Amino acid sequence: MILSGLIALTIACVPVIASTSVFATSCNGVETSLIECDDDGKAGSGIFQILKKVLDIATILVGIAATIGIGVAGIQYLTAGDNESQVMKAKRRIFNIILGLAAYVLMYFAIAWLLPDAYTEPDLPDIPEQSEQGETTDSDNNSSGNGSGGQQSGNTQPSVHYDRKHALLDYTAPSGGTMQYWLNVPEGATDGMPLIIFLHGSGEVGSTTGVASLPQVTNMESLSNSKKFISVAPVATANAWVSGTVKGLVGEVANEYKVNLNKIYIWGFSLGGVGTWSTVNSYPDYFAAAIPISGCPYNVNAANFAKVKLRAIAGGQESAQTSCMQSFVNQINAAGGSATMETAPGQSHVTISRALDYDELFNWMLGI
Repeated sequence: MILSGLIALTIACVPVIASTSVFATSCNGVETSLIECDDDGKAGSGIFQILKKVLDIATILVGIAATIGIGVAGIQYLTAGDNESQVMKAKRRIFNIILGLAAYVLMYFAIAWLLPDAYTEPDLPDIPEQSEQGETTDSDNNSSGNGSGGQQSGNTQPSVHYDRKHALLDYTAPSGGTMQYWLNVPEGATDGMPLIIFLHGSGEVGSTTGVASLPQVTNMESLSNSKKFISVAPVATANAWVSGTVKGLVGEVANEYKVNLNKIYIWGFSLGGVGTWSTVNSYPDYFAAAIPISGCPYNVNAANFAKVKLRAIAGGQESAQTSCMQSFVNQINAAGGSATMETAPGQSHVTISRALDYDELFNWMLGI
């Protein structure tokens, strides 16, 4: 009975979890009743984290209940003697326990299959080497994008020229998921150009037109044409930015257009700010610079930001974001990194996007 009750209770959680796409390291960037922030803007735990803990505890309890049940059944069997009825009850008890354990194991792995991103992040290969004539290799251009800002050495003459392109394309991750993204390739683009990726907030999840109309994206694409860099604006399919998927998309575009691997930059707003922190944290040698805006860092290590030039920004009226972002910026600098924190006076989470000096922001990124 105890074992069956635990299984039923855990299974009852599946529809709620399966219909919810809240990333465990999101709070201020996600509008949801399933996560509550404290006064410092920190999230105690995301729904995926809660589910994992519930399953871990349930597994322990199921194990204890099964052990006790088998023990009781064993005693019942040994003391039954010639009582055939008691022997049958003991055997039936053991059979039910084994059946319940099998059902629990199947249910556990079914949840893990339904929510793969809650448990694992796909392992993705680095950007393949570019070794054709006139293109970069690991010896010419550090493929990790170590943030040194070094220019490509060797043959500096571009070998490939690309047509102007502004399009909505599809990216298929190694895990099998598909994500759309806006790509802007400026007129006169050649290999060796910088690449900048922007991660949007929760309000535009699943909306290609919503992402395209954001001031961050329209300004990025306009400045992409004038400042000559390739821009990427993916469209999230859930309230989550999975670091491996972001990195995989960047790698695909970087390889196709043979970008300068020392000049790959990432920035994001709100949920995208949270995603910027987490992506850099997962791939600390991949980006030259990062600008998280109005999104707190969660489950990140300051030492992973030592090689990345980082500029955190929040509105003057965003006290929670300002507090948590400033605290982590201080930790990065204490760990030997180079990070700054800026506050836009009088700006709220809603107004800050139209108050930014985008020309200055992109000059700062491209100058690194």
